[in-house]
Amino acid sequence: MEENQNVNVNKVEEQVNNLQGSGQVKKNKIVPSYMKKQDGEISANSEFSKKKKEKRRRSKIWLVIIVLAIIIVAIISICLWNNYKKKFNKYIEYSNKMNIYGFGTLYNNSKTDEYQKVTKSEAIKLVIASTLNVGKIDNLIYVENKKYDNEEWVEYAVQGGIIGENEITQENQNSKATLMECLKYMYNAKTIVLGISPDIEAKPQYSDFDKYSNEEQTIIKDMVWNKILDNNSSNLNAYKKISKGEFSNLIVNFVKKYNTITYDNSKMTINDEKLPSNYEDFPYCLSNVNKKIYEIRYVYE
Repeated sequence: MEENQNVNVNKVEEQVNNLQGSGQVKKNKIVPSYMKKQDGEISANSEFSKKKKEKRRRSKIWLVIIVLAIIIVAIISICLWNNYKKKFNKYIEYSNKMNIYGFGTLYNNSKTDEYQKVTKSEAIKLVIASTLNVGKIDNLIYVENKKYDNEEWVEYAVQGGIIGENEITQENQNSKATLMECLKYMYNAKTIVLGISPDIEAKPQYSDFDKYSNEEQTIIKDMVWNKILDNNSSNLNAYKKISKGEFSNLIVNFVKKYNTITYDNSKMTINDEKLPSNYEDFPYCLSNVNKKIYEIRYVYE
């Protein structure tokens, strides 16, 4: 009996082995106990996976928001900058004149960009240069062991009484100049260097005119009377930092009014009716020269 049972068992095992060999019966995969996961673990891992995905999603959203914010800020900044520069477009003609007269290169960076600010030493340099019609001042004054650019121009202004001894120093020479400071430099250059008496008959209409000192009011009156400054009813705001465009406007008006870049006491033509049709081809036109002379065509070989 036992022998028959053993034979049957052996046959069953043999059949099972044959089926497993043919692929009809699959062996159960043995998984180590340390790799088995309990129901609680599977649930926890699933929750962790969800949180991780949610975190990634939020990170992407924040990244998109930050990029969009940067783009928007950049666009707004560009628009504001362009609008700011447009305010100075009215001074482009004066910047061009400064370059024609040869004064534009006297700025520290040799540029007449209308929106840039003017330093104190630059301002006094340009005022003296336009008054004397010079690009260098080495033959008029010598400064040994220069400590900063434009120091010789500042020293000339000090010795000439155009500015006070400690008004422009090594410490503040790069500070931005105000409109009032520039007007004062020009007023002193006119009265001291050119020897022209001040004109105080003007009645400035600036709404903030009364807030200035008596000395400052005299300077403003002189500048308005001689059309260096445009007279209007808005705030003059003379203590604001002056831009190159505004300063170039003053210098060009100053040069035209006092004919500082002409020779033999000739005067520049400021009457539009007397200007030749091709006046833009010349740095300036003289009032004692018939405009037809300027209009004669040049013949080139």
